[in-house]
Amino acid sequence: MIMKNLIVKTFICTAIIMTVGCAEQDALEKYNCKIVHSETMQSIKKSIYIQIPEQLTEEQLREIATQLRKKNRKFERLFILYYLPDMDTDDVAWATTHFNTELEIDILGADKNAEQMMKTIELPNGEIIGKWYFNTPLMEHSVIIYEVNGKYRMKETYGDGSSGESELQYSKVNGKSKFIYEWKIRSN
Repeated sequence: MIMKNLIVKTFICTAIIMTVGCAEQDALEKYNCKIVHSETMQSIKKSIYIQIPEQLTEEQLREIATQLRKKNRKFERLFILYYLPDMDTDDVAWATTHFNTELEIDILGADKNAEQMMKTIELPNGEIIGKWYFNTPLMEHSVIIYEVNGKYRMKETYGDGSSGESELQYSKVNGKSKFIYEWKIRSN
C-alpha cells in the first residue's frame, strides 16, 4: 500500500511539473521580437512598438497580439506596430495588429516571397550601373539602372510583379554622375 501511494504521489508531482513546464511560451521570445518602447494614455489606449527580425506571417502576428492583449487588458484599445531590423519607429510600420475593440491585422509591407522576387529580378541586357531595393512599406520596389546602346534606362519592379522601364538623362556635375528621371503622368 505504501508503494502504491508513493507511485500515485510521484505520478501527480510529475504531472504538475509537466503542466507548469509546458506553460504557454512567450511569443515575443519565440519569434525573437523586442519591444522598443510603448506609450500609454491613461487606461484608454496603449501603443507598443516592436522590432521583428524578419517578416512574420499573419498567424505569428496574431499569436503575439493575442498574448500582448492578455497582458494589457486594462487598456480599452491596444495598438501594436511592427518594424523590420533596418526600420526606425518614426517610419511607417511594416505591419500592425490593433485591438480597436476587435483584433485587426494589417501587413503593410512586402512579405518574404515578394521581397525575394524584387531582389532577384532578372537583370536586363546591358551594362548594370546599379541595383537597389527600397523597403518602405506600401512602396517597396527594386530599381536597376543600366546602359544599353549608349542610352541609360531604369527598370522598377514592384511586389505584385509589375514593372516599368524609363529612359534616363545622364550628366556629370562636379565630377559626380547624375541621372535625371522625367516623371510622366499619363491620362486616358
